[in-house]
Amino acid sequence: MASLSILDPEELRQTLGHEEPRAVYLLAGPDGYRAERTALWLRRKVVDENTRDFNAQVLYADETTPAAIAEAAAAYPMFGGRRFVWVRHAEALPAGPAVEPLLRYLASPSESSVLVLTSSKLDKRLRLTAACAQGGYVVDFSPLSGAGLLRQIRRQAKSHGMELGEEAAALLVDLVGDDLGEIDNELAKLSLLKEGGGAISPEEVRTLVARSRDLDAFSVADLLRADDPLPALRAWVRLRSGRGDVIGPAAILGWRLRQLTLLRSALEEGDRPNDAARRVGLAPWQSRRLLPVAESSRLEDLQRALERLREADLRAKSSRLGAELAYDLALLDWAIEGLRARGAAGPTRP
Repeated sequence: MASLSILDPEELRQTLGHEEPRAVYLLAGPDGYRAERTALWLRRKVVDENTRDFNAQVLYADETTPAAIAEAAAAYPMFGGRRFVWVRHAEALPAGPAVEPLLRYLASPSESSVLVLTSSKLDKRLRLTAACAQGGYVVDFSPLSGAGLLRQIRRQAKSHGMELGEEAAALLVDLVGDDLGEIDNELAKLSLLKEGGGAISPEEVRTLVARSRDLDAFSVADLLRADDPLPALRAWVRLRSGRGDVIGPAAILGWRLRQLTLLRSALEEGDRPNDAARRVGLAPWQSRRLLPVAESSRLEDLQRALERLREADLRAKSSRLGAELAYDLALLDWAIEGLRARGAAGPTRP
């Protein structure tokens, strides 16, 4: 198989500066914030705002068949111009014969439509990826890190009418994590809390973000990742700083870990992602949140985390340590094991 031509987001913008939009775009990768912003930017280039209600359509791959997607993309635009069809959650598209109608469309796409697919994964082995590259562009939205992440956050801050220095941007990442969508939510809140906009100092970021974030145990549970345990550990420390009841949050963490363990087990038994989610009893919005975590986790890591929590339950009831310290140590042990597995462990706890 010939190597695919993959663009990064900046190359895409440069390309569109001197050519008309192509018929097909696959915007793929974990950085959903930038991928969605790029899809909206493409829509503005393709469809006149006066005809957007007629010529722009959003479909969801986990709710729409490939044949229906192909039919929507092949439809003629109203009032001239071009149609814009955006297929979200394209990672849920089926493989095998079911995807053939869409592959046939991609082999000869309509010149009067622009089809954009956004996916949380970029799999170069898929025929769908190759077909998108042949008929248009595949763009890799890998997560930003380091200086590139800070530059992006500072650009987003400017869009909210604020100036954010590198130190303040780095502190925001430390408090919130590196999810650009979540960061943008915090920037929107900061723009309201910091009346009049302008420059925001690191201390203001610390104070205003702490005031605006309503952190609960579900927020901590959503961050549970053995390959990157620090965000969950930081969130647990912030949750515990409120000095509230620790038993309830620990129960929620256990419930989420059991969901992830069952989901990962079903995947390892050969279930397709959507089938595994249904088997575990997840609603569609839950599966979209939990499947990426389960797919990136190892079953033994999840089972070990459950064992740590079970031990903490026993210590909380029978040890003089007390419930708070028992659960703190359980989460710390889990984080240390994750860091060791990643090859970046710090000192072990005494």
